[in-house]
Amino acid sequence: MENLLRDVKRQTHGAVSGATKHGTLSVKVSSLGRCEGKFIVLTFFNSGIQIEVLELESMSDIASSQFKYHLLIFLQRDVVRLLLLAGDEFQCLDSALKPNPYSVWINSICQPDTLNKVRRTKQKDLLDAALALRHGRFLKVQSKGSSKIFYAPTAKVGAVFLSNQIAWNSKHSIAVLTPSLKGGFAADIVNLVAAGPSGKKQTGPYHVPWERKSDEEAEELLRCLQIPANDGHTALAHAELRTRIATLPMSSVIREVTRWIEHQCHTLGRSHASHQEIRASVLRCLERRSQIAAPHHRRFTAMTIHQAKNREFDGVVIVWPYQVAGDLDQKRRLLYNGVTRARHWCVSLVQGNTTPANSPFE
Repeated sequence: MENLLRDVKRQTHGAVSGATKHGTLSVKVSSLGRCEGKFIVLTFFNSGIQIEVLELESMSDIASSQFKYHLLIFLQRDVVRLLLLAGDEFQCLDSALKPNPYSVWINSICQPDTLNKVRRTKQKDLLDAALALRHGRFLKVQSKGSSKIFYAPTAKVGAVFLSNQIAWNSKHSIAVLTPSLKGGFAADIVNLVAAGPSGKKQTGPYHVPWERKSDEEAEELLRCLQIPANDGHTALAHAELRTRIATLPMSSVIREVTRWIEHQCHTLGRSHASHQEIRASVLRCLERRSQIAAPHHRRFTAMTIHQAKNREFDGVVIVWPYQVAGDLDQKRRLLYNGVTRARHWCVSLVQGNTTPANSPFE
């Protein structure tokens, strides 16, 4: 049983773990945030335990009658003993999903427990900022505490702030996050920091690479696997897919795709997969890696707030440009998702000399 429990912990990347004491099995969920939008199903058999992480192709699928039907059939099987669900409507960044179908559906089938304790950080200023945004309040520009906000009238000024933060926290993992790449403000700051020393103290230069989007990486990997972009129905034998994968360097994504193939073969008894299914599997594996895998080897990275969902870093620098789409509620959600990526500190750089109109800042 202990070996099986270790396997459960490995398969959920530490989100779910178990223990046995005096013949009693207990299951502990240490990070429900890592399971957001997913179904973790622990299936207990006489011969052992199996765990599955069921993901949705889109958030709206959970409200479809077809998905409910299949889910209910699955739940009615005698071997199932536990189903864990987690979600946070405020962290949904798709403005088209209001009200969020996931939350509507959960509230229609059960009375969910509200988790109020934040585990990512103990920094009071970060917790206060997150709470203020959730309650519809504005964040004030301030230069003290673990959640600082500064005006950056130019990219050059923003580069000085960013370079200094990296210099003062060089041993930390630091992410530069932005709600929008429009206008080039965030890109200009990152480029200036890499180009040479900044400010009076001449800190830097620092290379802060932009993280690639999952769909871009997926296209590159699919080209290596010789899966055409415009052919979704042609079937490929799993044996041939294994042969193609064997020619590529081993990585966490390759291992996940290989596990998917083994599941298709041994659990579902399938010998072929369509190009469309292979593309979907590769993209899911890449998205899972970015959400729940261990941080990448580089300490400094830049990305959009959407890319940073379910991630965490020691420090976060949020670059907030003039051009951010959405209403005020949508902007509060974006800023909330940025602030809550930080374990220890967060610095927000607001473009301009004054607070932009219709922004979550005051």
